[in-house]
Amino acid sequence: MNRSEQTLSIVKPDAVERNLTESIKKIFTENQLKIVQEKKIQISKEEAAEFYKVHQTKPFYERLCNYLSSGPITVMILEGEEAVKLVKSNPVPGNFISSTTPIISEPTQQSPIAKQSAPSPEETVTQEISQTSDVLESGNKMNSPMVGTFYSAPNPESEPFVKVGDQINEGDVLCIIEAMKMMNEVKSEFSGTVKQILVDNAEPVEFDQTLFIIS
Repeated sequence: MNRSEQTLSIVKPDAVERNLTESIKKIFTENQLKIVQEKKIQISKEEAAEFYKVHQTKPFYERLCNYLSSGPITVMILEGEEAVKLVKSNPVPGNFISSTTPIISEPTQQSPIAKQSAPSPEETVTQEISQTSDVLESGNKMNSPMVGTFYSAPNPESEPFVKVGDQINEGDVLCIIEAMKMMNEVKSEFSGTVKQILVDNAEPVEFDQTLFIIS
């Protein structure tokens, strides 16, 4: 049985300029994806660089940061069964980016940055997350639904949502993942005891990176 999951989708600057956001949203809803949050924002190159800094050694990194900061973008958190798979299948290629596949595709002729060259195939990246820890305890893994920054508490003055040893129920909030200025609560899919917390507060995380072990 498929379980509901969340993912982040970014409507690219050229697609926003061409007023394609509503058409893209319609495609999502027709595929039974719920738009949990939506925000139209303009990010700086520095903010784009921070969001994608895991790729800072890649040849496309500078162009990606320039591109995403070249105009307004629409950021959406999507929820539904197999949400990640549906968004990665990208029924309107070139118009939006899934947080699981930060790829620059060739801008359309209408794009304000159309003079930039498209990346070669070897410059595209599909994130493959590997857990290198050899001390993971047995139990259920709670993974990050998107690329972003992990926050263990609702604000710096508050206690963490959970601590190691806490008894939790399915649906309890475990943490917040901040992505593109949007705060997304990550709720437990399991009831049990928090055995491990594998990420430090304010640490960048990748899509599908294990955050908690619950048993």
